[in-house]
Amino acid sequence: MRGFRNSKDVRRLSRNFFLVTNENSESLLISGKLGIAMRIRDGGYVPKSGLLMAEQLIKMKIKGKALDIGTGETGVLANCLSALGTSCIIASDIDPLAIQWARQASNRSPDIIWINCDLFPQGLADGTFGVIVSNPPQMPMPHPGHPHDYGGPDGRDYISRIISKGRFLLRENGKLLMLCFDFLGIDHGFGHESVIDFARSHGMNTRIVARHQRVIRKEGKTAENVEWIKAVYPGYLFKKDASGNLHHEVLILEMSPGHAAS
Repeated sequence: MRGFRNSKDVRRLSRNFFLVTNENSESLLISGKLGIAMRIRDGGYVPKSGLLMAEQLIKMKIKGKALDIGTGETGVLANCLSALGTSCIIASDIDPLAIQWARQASNRSPDIIWINCDLFPQGLADGTFGVIVSNPPQMPMPHPGHPHDYGGPDGRDYISRIISKGRFLLRENGKLLMLCFDFLGIDHGFGHESVIDFARSHGMNTRIVARHQRVIRKEGKTAENVEWIKAVYPGYLFKKDASGNLHHEVLILEMSPGHAAS
């Protein structure tokens, strides 16, 4: 792809994605296999969690229309869905600046419908989508923070809303793929109803399809809110690696419409 030509630096980020610095000192997120090149804005971020989701999408058979909720400024999942041949992709984000950048950041941006809204665009009909994907804001925080991080006091605000409404927007054989932090009580509630049990009560059959270990950066939002997380989810224990760094797991959930629990 053009992004690799005259590159000053190429770094592999995952199996199918590379971070490339070109001759103009621009940073690009590139997948030669998928034919994707996304510019990282100056001072922007590399969507590391999004790449975990993207690699999972590549393993799936994607059919029909797709919705990417909380697409972010690179729109990595929407771009991946486009490359995989999805017929129509809608990508939403609550941050207007993220949508503004995503609209022109990629060679595939013109093929995607970009919408600035809170989770779900208006006017969507039930049974519209073959796949819905989301890497939603989900950091438990005692006070509202940046919209890319804040998921409510227990971190589940957006997760719960996506599950509750997403079920109706999926086709009969559709899939909802969502990334969740394990400390939110995904399969074990840690003092709350588990996310999987919540999904089941809303008619969604759910399974964990991938687990990834994530080291907690000392300057990051998770580290900043560790004590709050421990208070909200008593019983959850952060683990330590051999170097003494705290870590937790990032889980990818696959949900499909079933029957609501009685």
